[in-house]
Amino acid sequence: MNEEKKYYVEVEGQTVEVTKDVYYAFKRPIWKERKRREVRKSYEVSFEQVEEIIPSLGPTLEDSVIEKTLLSEAYITLTKREQIVIKALFYEGFTECEFANDFGIAQQNVNKSKKRAMKKFLKYFSE
Repeated sequence: MNEEKKYYVEVEGQTVEVTKDVYYAFKRPIWKERKRREVRKSYEVSFEQVEEIIPSLGPTLEDSVIEKTLLSEAYITLTKREQIVIKALFYEGFTECEFANDFGIAQQNVNKSKKRAMKKFLKYFSE
């Protein structure tokens, strides 16, 4: 049982046997990106955290309608860009990096838009 471990990578639909060094060179960026996404998710604001900003109005239908109305009123105070960012991040499940890559903008700009929107929400609900 002294067999040496074999390493494979997929290149253009073909599985190719490679050395350990080539395998790690090929896989390391993939692993780093996966780890980076896991770490980023731990720093991102979740929808549940946004809901904590909104006063809890109870579980009734009337209360749910009021809550959604308040959120809608706060949402329309945002700029079009902020609305798009909030919708993508909190409702469609994009990460900041994914959104930035898809729209060809810097992740830092996405983060700034999100922070501005969150400040506007906080200001709206604290009044």
